[in-house]
Amino acid sequence: MNIAYLTDGVSRTINLGEGKNIKFKHASPRYFSIRSRLALLLTTALKDWKVENLTNEQVATIKMKLNENPHLQVADLKLMPSKVRNL
Repeated sequence: MNIAYLTDGVSRTINLGEGKNIKFKHASPRYFSIRSRLALLLTTALKDWKVENLTNEQVATIKMKLNENPHLQVADLKLMPSKVRNL
């Protein structure tokens, strides 16, 4: 089992043995400023997935979830990368 945490510190991996790892991934401080859980989840997921690899069905689902979320704020949208914001 591999677990990954975002940190504003240095990236590192801690091996626990038997294929178990804890990975600390460096993230920009702006990611910690995002208030909406959905916006943070979407930003970090698309950072790994690459927006170009998404299918039309996945993009439609993301747009639907963003439109129905009342807690998504304009300030959160400004903190998201432009490739995610332009979906």
